Amino acid sequence: DNNKLTSVTFTLQLAAGGQPIDLSKTFITVVNPKDGLRKSFVASEVDNWIYSIQGDNPDDYLEEFEKVEITLDLSDLNLEPNEDFIIEIKPPIGATYPIELKVPPSIDSVMVLLR
Repeated sequence: DNNKLTSVTFTLQLAAGGQPIDLSKTFITVVNPKDGLRKSFVASEVDNWIYSIQGDNPDDYLEEFEKVEITLDLSDLNLEPNEDFIIEIKPPIGATYPIELKVPPSIDSVMVLLR
């Protein structure tokens, strides 16, 4: 459907001095607060979410000076224009990191959503 958000790609990096994060044990949940729909993503499940690390040591750990690009399939969350949604990133250690976003008023095949 051309009028719904079907996927999202975002980049993460550790804070200065942050401990390495094992992405294979990281959970991501996307919540559509309007209707309560939520979808959970676990890296260890095949094709559940896709990530690629840019850095000197491409393994499952996000380490200092590395960036990870994560793509999530949101097609079954029915995110329509102007709806709020939340991406919650829960590493195996540390606090959950929420990213609050809004679907733009019109949707193109490729867009940049700013926080």
